[in-house]
Amino acid sequence: VYHIGDKLMASDLFFYVSPGADPRHAAALLMDFTEWAEGNAQVIEITLGVSNAVGDPEAVEGLYTRAGFARSGAMYERRIER
Repeated sequence: VYHIGDKLMASDLFFYVSPGADPRHAAALLMDFTEWAEGNAQVIEITLGVSNAVGDPEAVEGLYTRAGFARSGAMYERRIER
């Protein structure tokens, strides 16, 4: 965890489901990822990302909180126009 510990963090920075997909597919994908991480005895933390780059971050946050995850900080960006 955090590149200094002897345990693991399962992390998914970009969670993406096609716009035309059944909404249940997103929940199933999240459940499968969570079960996979919880099945590894070395994983002590699961972190998930959400971005406004693809889709609706509020909807994704709702999915995460319904699955028992809590907000833990934020990401910030500064675009450089070239």
